[in-house]
Amino acid sequence: MEQGKKRFAFIGCGEIAYYHADVILAHGHQIVGASARPNSKNIGPFSQKYHIESCYVDFLKMLEDLEPDAIIVCTSWDQTEKICTDVIKSGIPSLIEKPVALSAEKIKIILKETGHLADNVLVGYNRRFYDFIPELKKTICSHDLLSIHLNFPEAVSSLVESHSSEIQNHILVYMSSHWLDLVLYLMGDLEISVMEKKKKGGHVYSYHGIMRTLNGGVPIHYSSDYDSPQQISIRFVFSNSVWELCPIEKLCVYEGLERIEPSSKYPIRRYVPKVVKVFQTDLSYKPGYFEQMGYFIDAYLLRKSSKDRGCTMKDALMLTQFCSQIKNYTK
Repeated sequence: MEQGKKRFAFIGCGEIAYYHADVILAHGHQIVGASARPNSKNIGPFSQKYHIESCYVDFLKMLEDLEPDAIIVCTSWDQTEKICTDVIKSGIPSLIEKPVALSAEKIKIILKETGHLADNVLVGYNRRFYDFIPELKKTICSHDLLSIHLNFPEAVSSLVESHSSEIQNHILVYMSSHWLDLVLYLMGDLEISVMEKKKKGGHVYSYHGIMRTLNGGVPIHYSSDYDSPQQISIRFVFSNSVWELCPIEKLCVYEGLERIEPSSKYPIRRYVPKVVKVFQTDLSYKPGYFEQMGYFIDAYLLRKSSKDRGCTMKDALMLTQFCSQIKNYTK
């Protein structure tokens, strides 16, 4: 093995695993093993593409045999919580895809059973690592923030088709947590002032409410109409500008209004928000994955940087608790 190369092992070999594998190799490291459930259709193509010679159905046996430097967990959305404790107890630094568990109660059990070893886990909320997030966070800290607007029209029907109807019961932690984690990372703890829900067939299909940041009391307008033909967006309204993520991988900064005079095609004067800056996160790999993997290697494997940007297990607990507050809110 080349000096400095870290040895990664995968648990789970679905679509997301490929994105992680690509950036591991791009950072100059190697994949030495992979494991998947018996009769998996995924492990063959995955191991063939990345030239992985050691494949297992028992991930604990893989960890014992190979003694990797790091673990990437990409199991399906409802299976991760079943193996999370054993993965963490190995003591090997692990990047675990979200959600690590479907309830706050389960995460509490995992934390109790693993103790300080849970500090070796980075939870894969990759949007924290978009290129423009540091600039946005700096602006939030230095400018007068008036309000935040969240629009999360989750595509629930397509998820039910590809997974199962059970996913509807966990849509906040499975999907909305992606965006809520970014808001919590940028703003700190939030509280719910009011939340209205609409149900159909026993499932919520619409959330509308007002939240506030505990630090500063900034109002947050929350809207989530499932399967609505809208784009997901997060908008930060400052006293002199608007910073909007829409789509989430793109950040547009607006200042003032641009006056457009009447024309023969449109005989009415118009005033439209004036774009002054546009930030696009790197799309060479799945957005945020290259930066996230570099952070994981530096902070968790090489111990060269602090663990102050990624989502920890304790962060995941707070996020899951907040999702539960939204789901179970009553006046």
